[in-house]
Amino acid sequence: MESIGIRPRPTWVRGPAFADGGEIVLPARGTEEYVAFEPGHSLQLLSDLVRLPGLGEVCRAGKRRDIKITNPRLAEDFAGNHGLLWHGPKQAVGIECRESLKDWFFAGFELGRSATLSATIKQCEEGSAEPVRQLLRGDRDAGLFHRFPLPDDDNDLLEYASIQLAESITRGMAECTTTLGAMCAFLEDGAKVGSAGDFRFVNEPNSLVGAAYYELAHLISRKVWVINCGECGEMFIPDDARQRYHKKCGARKRQRERRARRAADQ
Repeated sequence: MESIGIRPRPTWVRGPAFADGGEIVLPARGTEEYVAFEPGHSLQLLSDLVRLPGLGEVCRAGKRRDIKITNPRLAEDFAGNHGLLWHGPKQAVGIECRESLKDWFFAGFELGRSATLSATIKQCEEGSAEPVRQLLRGDRDAGLFHRFPLPDDDNDLLEYASIQLAESITRGMAECTTTLGAMCAFLEDGAKVGSAGDFRFVNEPNSLVGAAYYELAHLISRKVWVINCGECGEMFIPDDARQRYHKKCGARKRQRERRARRAADQ
């Protein structure tokens, strides 16, 4: 009997994009459609997207703040690995697509705030809420939300921060559609993912931004702590609460410090 409703896993489009003025351009030719949003890809997407504020720097334009793009190569590398943020298979097949680099900057900035707040809340689970208080004070003083007194009680503060985090991530996931998938209807490398009776929630992102927020929500709901490596800046899941670096990055940092100490002793 002919299979009904068989379809591949969710896909996205990537390719050799280039910066053009204040935009990132994915050309009509040379792109590829790839299977996306698997666990490994989603974590790398989350890590790469929160680094997009490295595209530029905040500057003053009179009384307004503006973004000066200084590192468009970062966007080109991102698009080569993942594609454009909002143009997927439905929009970017055989058609030149453009997106604003400033929009990319702000997308990464907002996602990074949520990721940092989630890690800081996790850090405070068994101690003082002061790290969260300092983080929120810094955001408030920078004008990122309305100025008002933060709760003095640690538990009240952590509850307030948790609610703000949940609301922020929920807004970010607005560009996702969650469906119930019969895994016998999905193909991966030409084979069915599951058998009859195997049902799972399936995330159908309409943007890479939504996919990254979904991954962050998935990690938080599983109480998985994700932090930025103190050496290379990439996100990773530490083996324990004391780890602050990728293993390779930690070894490289220790080696650099040993060389510095030897040079100082000479």
